[in-house]
Amino acid sequence: MRLVGERTIESFEEGAFPAHLFLNSNLYGEHKIAGAEGSKPTVINLFVNRALAGETLTV
Repeated sequence: MRLVGERTIESFEEGAFPAHLFLNSNLYGEHKIAGAEGSKPTVINLFVNRALAGETLTV
């Protein structure tokens, strides 16, 4: 499923100019780039990590 912004750029491009979309980020969670680990701390990570560890999920 494409995001609205991506669809907007693609529709502007049609017949007007070449457009390229570069998405260089993982919005949620842990990831690896060239073997280096990284993460973006979000509430989603907090809940997933706690659930995987069998800990209580408090809202």
